[in-house]
Amino acid sequence: MLTVRPSEMLQHVPGRTWLDPIDQDGDDMSVRGFNFTPSTANIWTASHVVIVYRQAHATMKRSIDGHLHSSPVGAGDISLKNVASTGQWSWSEAIDVVHIYIQPAMLDRVAAEIHGPGYGSFRLNDCVRIRDPGIAQLANAMADEAAFQRPGARLMTRSLGLQLAVQLVRSHGEVRSRLGEGGFDAAQCRRVSEHIAGHLGDDLSLAALAGLMGLSVDHFSRQFRAAFDCAPHRYVLRARLATARELMRDPTRTLADVAVEAGFADQSHLHRWFKREFGLTPGAWRAQRRCAARTASAAEPACSAAT
Repeated sequence: MLTVRPSEMLQHVPGRTWLDPIDQDGDDMSVRGFNFTPSTANIWTASHVVIVYRQAHATMKRSIDGHLHSSPVGAGDISLKNVASTGQWSWSEAIDVVHIYIQPAMLDRVAAEIHGPGYGSFRLNDCVRIRDPGIAQLANAMADEAAFQRPGARLMTRSLGLQLAVQLVRSHGEVRSRLGEGGFDAAQCRRVSEHIAGHLGDDLSLAALAGLMGLSVDHFSRQFRAAFDCAPHRYVLRARLATARELMRDPTRTLADVAVEAGFADQSHLHRWFKREFGLTPGAWRAQRRCAARTASAAEPACSAAT
């Protein structure tokens, strides 16, 4: 299973982009538009995903928790994917979709604002097909603003995105208490996530993180899983890989330096995990970016990535 950023979707799923706003990957919420050809995909995104079908008459199949779900989808239908869920997707016909990618922390903040500070751990329902005209309208309006870039488009997109987040928390998920039933509260989540982000090159072992929070290893591990929906070592690995990929955007940095700064033991350690997570080596990823940049600026033919 591959971990894929929104801007990299077409590297792993065949089709074309009809909406690809720049500089959105780091935002709390981003919007993309795709025309996908019939395909099968098994990828993971570090965000919740709302998929709105625009012009589709296809059968969508998805494995959720080991169970296969299948439904016809058409214009106005919606699929929802929770950030922690995995499973294969497949569709029988070409589909035209708007993707809304939402960082889990944003929906957690909205849930806490609605239900109070003792709450905020939000789980989005996993659904192959739902009908919610309000969410479909908001998603399409976000796509429209992002596509035409009228004055104030970014501000309008954020405003529409907040409305969409409220609708999701109200109607399409579960708000769990961070207190009593396990899991860190919002302040504890910020403390541990900010510590990890700021100390990727340091000791981030389970024992070290548990000591930071003043908890036993077992207690910390349970609390962390409840709050972040993954094991601590998995969260740390994703943070290191995300940082490595950002550093690799600078062509003057060597891969050895990137590996050390992102917290990997050495370049081979980065190489192994990067290829396992993203399906290509760091060198191949850089080569794809260089080729894409040349093609976009000079309309040169695509070139093959280095291996």
